[in-house]
Amino acid sequence: AELTEADAAFRCDLSTQPADGEAFSAEDSAALLALLRILPCGPLSMSSAIPGLVESSSNTAIVRTSGDKADVTVSSRSSVESRLDDICALTETCGAVTGFAVSHHHRYPGWNFKKNSRLQEIYRDSTRACLGKEGNIVGIHAGLECGLLSQALPEMDILSIGPDMYDIHTPAERLSVSSALRVYELILHILASVH
Repeated sequence: AELTEADAAFRCDLSTQPADGEAFSAEDSAALLALLRILPCGPLSMSSAIPGLVESSSNTAIVRTSGDKADVTVSSRSSVESRLDDICALTETCGAVTGFAVSHHHRYPGWNFKKNSRLQEIYRDSTRACLGKEGNIVGIHAGLECGLLSQALPEMDILSIGPDMYDIHTPAERLSVSSALRVYELILHILASVH
């Protein structure tokens, strides 16, 4: 009854299958399901500077089981370091109340959007020169290497650009070669314009 027109093709089939191996105990199963239910997932805070931009989010990315162990990978991101710290602490609390140990790996530091930077001006001029139109400057919610650079060099003016990519992080991921060539020419123009 809750499915919309967009879900018109939805179908779910259930069947009983013979067990092949050991199962978690009822207590361990309940603990894992409780953890998965309470872990923060989705947008958690919005940017106060850029309307509509997600500032912080978290998602349960991978659940692997092996024998009597379960490994849950959570991907959390934020452009504000203190909010990312808070998400990590919340994840630790979720683990503690359900009996799971939590460890943190591969953190992308936050990268705040700077309005009207010198590099943005050069980018706009370069897109007009190379593409015949002014490029858009937008803040996005993504984990990028720019956060690592910004952490090491906080005063550096940073801009992220790239070619047209489709179905990213899937087996069908692909890139437009003509777009990559345009971005290459654009980068050359930007580098020639920076002094």
